[in-house]
Amino acid sequence: MNFNFRSIGDKKSKKKLAANFFIPLKRLVLSKKVPPRKFNIALAITLAFLGIYLVARIFIGIYNFASDSLLSILSFGNSLAVDDFGQTNILILGVGGAGHSGEDLTDTMIVASVNSEKKNVVMLSLPRDLFVQVPELSGGYRINKIYELAKNKYGSRTGLQILAKAVENVVDVPIHYYVKIDFKAFKKIIDAVGGITVTVKNEINDPFYPDKKLEGYEPFHLLAGRQDLDGEIALKYARSRKSTSDFDRSARQQEVLKALREKLLSLQVLTSPSKIKQLYDALAENIETNFSFREILNLTALAQKIKDQKIQDFVLNNSCSYYNAPCLTGGFLYNPQRDLYGGAYVLLPENDDYEKIHRFTHLIFRNNEFLEGTQTVEILNGVGRAGLADSVQSKLSIYGIPITRLGNTIDKEKFDKTTYFVRDEEKSTQFLQILQKIIPGEIFIGESPYLNRGMDIVIVTGQDFLKNIK
Repeated sequence: MNFNFRSIGDKKSKKKLAANFFIPLKRLVLSKKVPPRKFNIALAITLAFLGIYLVARIFIGIYNFASDSLLSILSFGNSLAVDDFGQTNILILGVGGAGHSGEDLTDTMIVASVNSEKKNVVMLSLPRDLFVQVPELSGGYRINKIYELAKNKYGSRTGLQILAKAVENVVDVPIHYYVKIDFKAFKKIIDAVGGITVTVKNEINDPFYPDKKLEGYEPFHLLAGRQDLDGEIALKYARSRKSTSDFDRSARQQEVLKALREKLLSLQVLTSPSKIKQLYDALAENIETNFSFREILNLTALAQKIKDQKIQDFVLNNSCSYYNAPCLTGGFLYNPQRDLYGGAYVLLPENDDYEKIHRFTHLIFRNNEFLEGTQTVEILNGVGRAGLADSVQSKLSIYGIPITRLGNTIDKEKFDKTTYFVRDEEKSTQFLQILQKIIPGEIFIGESPYLNRGMDIVIVTGQDFLKNIK
């Protein structure tokens, strides 16, 4: 650690300091009005005050030039909580806050899973209309309503814990931390960094965006393309859904978070614990979290090391059950008849259980190397039925698994059983376990003509696969 001690004083202040302390002493000695013993006492007192002054200036200089380093040292040793797979799982919640309709409805719910060793982040948005059972509230509710009800009954902190537990049941990973932020804090953060830049994929024209008084509408329009957003517009961009969908809105919210991270890094805020502390203090009234400040410093230190391409985002949706093919990644939900739920629009998990959702979350949170293209997969039609390889691709793409290539078997060879040809068993073990739960099949390890084109895994469909097509 290097300190610039020139900050203690410039040349003029040093001369002034010498004049104030030493020139009067010199005059006293020359005039012989002060006995030598008294002079020694005076000199000792003077040097003592001088020493105090210098020490004080040194510490001021240290604070000015190294406050970030000191805060970093203070944070040392407070590592983040992790699960058995090395993941730190954070529940990010957005609420309206005081003065807004439904101020405690958590219309933004994102589970962010961070791995400090892999240096990656996976975000999964949960739809606000997902209907879940909550034992603590003795019934079933839309998930965005849980915090409001639990807060009114048990208080805010317990309310957040009950919501976190409900989310754990949905995604089957432990929630270590939660962060609840309201609209006011959201806008303050965006404005504090000078706004953010996003690429609007599709033009937004929402005539039903609520006005500030909640008495009518304030139409919101934003052109497609690269746009610079201040806090107010960024909030509208993240909230608007009437002209699109709740799933589109969830994707935009994740986009805003990534844009904010990029801006914080560009301004070196995430590299400065003192700036983080200033921002945290300024927003404390509008943010509720179980993070300690030291854990926040550890998280931001990790955030600096994560590259953009190591951040993946998904939205849990109903695109596969509700719409016709093709299915979108995360499409494990469906809409039941409204009259079964008092006329309310709700979403339920496919097959009315969380098995497929858990398989999906285990894959994207715990075994996500395939997202970075480190596992190449080829699908070959081993039956001869047209479009079979496409059917396999659809079943895998819903889990976010990218397929490198589709084709037919060598000389259109027919297979009775679906077979996995695997180049490196050790490299692919965990990935294979997930794949086999989605598409059961036999495994062949080692040399094979089907691996000659450089794929890590080649899936050849057999007659048995036809029985599993829905």
